[in-house]
Amino acid sequence: MAGWQSGYAAACKAVYAGSIPASASMVYNKTLFSEKRMDQENFNNDEINVIELFEILQSNFVFLASITFIFAFCSVFYSFTQHEIWRSSTILEVSSKISGGSSSSGGGLSLAGIKLKDDKSDSSKALTLMTSRDLFKQILENNEEVLPYLMAFDSYDKNNKRDRFDPTRYDINAKKWIFGPPSFNSAYISYLGTIDVDLNIGNGFIYLSASHRSPVFAKNILNIVINELNNLARQRDLDEATKSLDYLYQKLDETYQDNVKLSISSLIESQLKKQTLAKVKDNYLVDPLDSPFIPEERYSPVRRTILLYGTIIGLVLGIIFVLLRHYVSKHKKS
Repeated sequence: MAGWQSGYAAACKAVYAGSIPASASMVYNKTLFSEKRMDQENFNNDEINVIELFEILQSNFVFLASITFIFAFCSVFYSFTQHEIWRSSTILEVSSKISGGSSSSGGGLSLAGIKLKDDKSDSSKALTLMTSRDLFKQILENNEEVLPYLMAFDSYDKNNKRDRFDPTRYDINAKKWIFGPPSFNSAYISYLGTIDVDLNIGNGFIYLSASHRSPVFAKNILNIVINELNNLARQRDLDEATKSLDYLYQKLDETYQDNVKLSISSLIESQLKKQTLAKVKDNYLVDPLDSPFIPEERYSPVRRTILLYGTIIGLVLGIIFVLLRHYVSKHKKS
């Protein structure tokens, strides 16, 4: 409104000064007054629309409250029908190993076809093995209780702290499958859905967690994964070291050059150290910094969050429906 007033004042001064004709001034004044009326009408329309909006919502308060209550009730019902999931976690550090030989034996390493690995390669190796089929196959072979927990678990009794299995699929007393054991691939998919592994590039730590309907199994599966991971990496390195030593001893007998013999001897020493470390170190590949634990509070469902989201969604959908119904009805009447 200040704009048309300042424009009107400027026009009056111009007329008095004689710079513009009076007829032009009259046309300009009419334009300014028409703009003023339009601005006032738009302001009044906006005010009426807001008031009308609140009146519409107020007149449909019972309907909105009913819709919101229904959505809230359904959210609560949904949250109580979901299985309770418990999560245990651990932090792993890649174990430090004895480096394979000095830098002077680098040429010998290439000659023998052996590649030394650093901590980054060990971290990637651990991360890959945790979700590999080879590790899962070893877990099933050495831990027969894992498969029933993955494929036939029913519920967890919090009062008695006991795990229950589906009797139509697995006989816990006889430890036998009713219709035969599940396939390896289906069990492997369930295993991947149970564990979650992540590598922090900044500090190099591996964050491993397990989610399951049994809090006890959530902890036990982490311990099993850690133990079997170390055993698998240990056995592979032992087999690799044995093959390397056989090859190096053979090359040592066939070589007559002193400098080559020195390089091969250094390689043999590094492989012997590798064998010794693999045999005496329990946590060969990864070492837990924070041991797995039995969770005391469920990880999901978060019933308060589900209730909050359900209530908000119900209210928003109710408002949209009421407004659409009102304006569609108003449009048909007009």
